[in-house]
Amino acid sequence: MSDQNKSVVRRLFEELWNKGNLSLADQLLTPNYTHHDSSSPDFGHGPEGERRRVTLYRNAFPDLRLTADLSHYVVGREFAWPIAPENHAMIHRVLDNSWGLHGRVASREQIQVQLGFPQHRDWVDLFMGWWEYGIRSWRQRAGPDATLTFLCELGPPTYAMTDADGYELSDRWQEALAMRDMIRALWRRIELEDR
Repeated sequence: MSDQNKSVVRRLFEELWNKGNLSLADQLLTPNYTHHDSSSPDFGHGPEGERRRVTLYRNAFPDLRLTADLSHYVVGREFAWPIAPENHAMIHRVLDNSWGLHGRVASREQIQVQLGFPQHRDWVDLFMGWWEYGIRSWRQRAGPDATLTFLCELGPPTYAMTDADGYELSDRWQEALAMRDMIRALWRRIELEDR
């Protein structure tokens, strides 16, 4: 992605969505811009459609806080191993603007990998590092009574690796419990280090 495109996307989220600078839509979006998200209403094309969408969500959820689902970034952008510094920086930017975390580990080919398989250890360690960064970032921004949500979101069999008969290669419930324990241990370690 070019630096110019990156700048446009940053401004779209930081200024148009986060700050509500609606006039910016005319600068960032072409008249034939199409929003591809079937979960939101169709407000038409171009800057006016996006202004309506932003207004709807900002009015409905004035204190909207976003959750980081990093697995989709890894798969969608097919992050190569080792992860490029540019991609680490992008993930840090996402985490610096997130108020919750989705817990699912991906590789560049699979949206959800098994946590205990040795071939996935590097990916698990990578996500744990990102989540540590995200927790530390959140702790710096959040108030003393704030709550960080970490959702162990292990999807349906179509997300997981399956055998020839369609059965998952691991137990999602046990993996969710293992992830919960990993994140609780990480939280405790960060708490102790921050004292």
